[in-house]
Amino acid sequence: MINKFKTFCLSILSQMKQLDHGIVIVLSVSLVHFLTLVIFAYLSIPIMIIISLLSIMVCFAMFLPEIGNDYSMIVKIIFTESIFYIFSATICIGWSAGFPLYIFALIPLTYYLSYLSTLRDDNKISTVGFSIVATIAFLSMRLYSYFQEPLYRIANIRFLGYIYMANACITISLILLCLTVFTSTITYSESTLKARNSRLSSLAITDPLTGFYNRRFMVDHLRQAIYRAEQTGIPFSLLLCDIDDFKIINDTYGHNCGDQVILNMSSIMHRIVRDSDYICRWGGEEILILLPGCPASNAAKLAEKIRQEISEHPVSYHGNTVPFSMTFGIQSYEACNDYLELLKKADSKLYQGKQNGKNCIVL
Repeated sequence: MINKFKTFCLSILSQMKQLDHGIVIVLSVSLVHFLTLVIFAYLSIPIMIIISLLSIMVCFAMFLPEIGNDYSMIVKIIFTESIFYIFSATICIGWSAGFPLYIFALIPLTYYLSYLSTLRDDNKISTVGFSIVATIAFLSMRLYSYFQEPLYRIANIRFLGYIYMANACITISLILLCLTVFTSTITYSESTLKARNSRLSSLAITDPLTGFYNRRFMVDHLRQAIYRAEQTGIPFSLLLCDIDDFKIINDTYGHNCGDQVILNMSSIMHRIVRDSDYICRWGGEEILILLPGCPASNAAKLAEKIRQEISEHPVSYHGNTVPFSMTFGIQSYEACNDYLELLKKADSKLYQGKQNGKNCIVL
């Protein structure tokens, strides 16, 4: 029985999280009016029973599409209705019942709905104006209570104190609700923004087809690698390679097949190359790999492993088996003024490999 009740509560909480926060606030205000309706029914105050019922009807009217989709309209309705309700309750049973306390919840609620309104590009809400009006209303009620007796006297002073405590608890609960959903919305917005920024950062430095780094990112890291090598003496190697006869593959099977070949190659490289290495799509089918702390001999072993894997895994395209291979030129770090000198040497070795029959490694 306890587990069923727990499951039911978790289900309700899950559904509440999926609700629009504006709807949650309207439902909360409706609940408050229902609770105060019970109080006024117990006290047998007809005018407040009628006002409470009208207020509940106003809250439910805010679920109409033409109203519920406009937060600026919701703010105006809730604010106006709440001020009127608080005034009416104070006039009927006096300041000591604590109904003016709801103004303290009304101000943050207005600010939160204003925030939601800006997220949805609704009409701008003057939160400062609402706050000033709320402050004036609170002071006016305080001033009114000095000079006017309530319309209905509550004989049981202790019960009046209970009403005050109930209103105080409801006010605090509304403030906490408002702060909770506000914090939840901001946290969600921040996490969404971080995810989008991360995605944009990734798009700015990576090639969309292969997931390799792009040329601009690699140039910066090549310069940093040369600087570190000059300062520490720790070597690095460059591995420049490209797909053999890639133009023939495109001309024979089409560019979509060429993309599949590149994807197959990138998948193999992602699997074999170390996490500390940098793979860049240098241009077209040409790939540049920066291997920090790796001498030429180890770079040659890595290149051979990649070469073998590629040779053993042809691409299957529309029922055709499309074999492909790669040629590698390897250049280790040497004292130089610019990364272009190293790239020129690596490119020369790659060209030498192409001349020597392709599908090979040149140190």
